[in-house]
Amino acid sequence: MTLAAAAADLSPLLVTFTLRHKKSDRLSRVLDVLLQAVRAFKSGSRWQKLKDRYFVAGSIRSLEVTYGENGWHPHCHMMLLIEGKISARAAAQMEKEFKALWLSVVAHAGFDASWDHGLDVRSADRDVQDYIAKFGREPLNSGWTPEHELVKGHVKRSGGLAGRTPFELLASYGDGDKRAGDLFVEYARVFKGRNQLVWSRGLRDRLGLGGEVDDPAPNSELVGDIEAVTEKTLLSLSREQWRVVVRSDARSALLDVAALGDVDRVWAWLNELPGFSSIISIELLRLMGRPHEVARYLHSLGVGDDPDSS
Repeated sequence: MTLAAAAADLSPLLVTFTLRHKKSDRLSRVLDVLLQAVRAFKSGSRWQKLKDRYFVAGSIRSLEVTYGENGWHPHCHMMLLIEGKISARAAAQMEKEFKALWLSVVAHAGFDASWDHGLDVRSADRDVQDYIAKFGREPLNSGWTPEHELVKGHVKRSGGLAGRTPFELLASYGDGDKRAGDLFVEYARVFKGRNQLVWSRGLRDRLGLGGEVDDPAPNSELVGDIEAVTEKTLLSLSREQWRVVVRSDARSALLDVAALGDVDRVWAWLNELPGFSSIISIELLRLMGRPHEVARYLHSLGVGDDPDSS
């Protein structure tokens, strides 16, 4: 996208919108108000005048959310594409006018936003060689750019006091934090089905990227085949065993081996991982004195009969 914008003589600016919230505010409520305010920001005569004054050709919008000391913190990133070059002085004036409009629409929605932090405008890195589309390939540039900010907010590390991203919450749940798991479920329910990347009308054509492509209609025969598949658990790993897999950076390889469907082959492969066999010994020691649990654990490893069967 960056190269396409450069070819079309457009300068990208990244605008970030947020609002004040309380820890008691539900994610669904804060997100609805944020999106309502963003829609109001980009409608009406005030926006049209700003758009014309600063030669805004179009925009791309994405959503990001973190969870921190003050609860859920959703914010909206919007890449504005400006005709030609924009001076530092014009960008500073634009930010002031954008801030005034943003505080107005947020107040109208019944919430509040800070002048200093409710909205900011940043210049995009014009040296970026690749634009990351949603869940796309990594860029040639290894740094975090405004393009990354726009489309990778659900996975990037928030760091420090900024709060945890949804998938950092999920990782915390994997470490035993049940509250983090509940928060991730709330995030998943609220964001399910929402468009994560929204292009303004006509912008894709302007950049020579073609119109928006709708998902193809599902093949009913294929859907039937998928629904007919019976879920089967090949094996189960304890938390300690899974840590060994993660530490060995072997998650993808494990899936490849498991796809063969041979449980003995999977266990043999796992036992080749550094430290994996010692984990099994430790877990067996923990179960000593509980023969039924030992038998059930051994059965999960593919050894012996199922002790729970009649």
